[in-house]
Amino acid sequence: MKSSLILLLALSSLFLPQCRDQEGQGEPSQSGGGESKGQTAVNDMTNLNEDQEASASENPKVDYGALSDEEWKDRLTPEQYYILRQAGTEPPNGEVYKEFKGQGGGTYHCAGCNTELFKSDTKFDSHCGWPSFYDPSKAQNVKTDVDFHLGYARTEVRCAVCDGHLGHVFSGERFASMGGGQTPTGQRYCINGTVLKFVPNEQKSGVE
Repeated sequence: MKSSLILLLALSSLFLPQCRDQEGQGEPSQSGGGESKGQTAVNDMTNLNEDQEASASENPKVDYGALSDEEWKDRLTPEQYYILRQAGTEPPNGEVYKEFKGQGGGTYHCAGCNTELFKSDTKFDSHCGWPSFYDPSKAQNVKTDVDFHLGYARTEVRCAVCDGHLGHVFSGERFASMGGGQTPTGQRYCINGTVLKFVPNEQKSGVE
């Protein structure tokens, strides 16, 4: 009886290690040449961060205040440079104004920095020869200053992001297009169309 028990114990000792080895097959190794799930996730995140950093470096945010005159001349047409950087004025009733009158719904952006300035909802025909709006689309994107270029005070309108000259704003005027009354805000933003970039509503999603 004892001899039979000893034989059974001996046989079981031969089979148990083999069973344990078979149960462990197919499991990833936590050391050596294999890579754990946790390490794979870390590597994937590292690669994603590197891609994001590379993308950001290809499109760095522009410091418009640091651009030189030569850099502005490279970015703008001569007419845009004259208006935005030298406070010039385009001729009234020009081709740009005719295009402006025919444009439909959309937004108007600064040609110098692509900042949104006005919406077509607030434009109107003042018959002055320049694009007219009665309110900016985003108040924080425009700023005003006092202009004495004609020998008397006028309120100059500038882009708050790149500090480019846009035109002037006037108050208390009356217009035939408003039934002889004032605009809803009582103001007329008289803006040079040359420095406005029109973006139709259907294309606005591609503009920052």
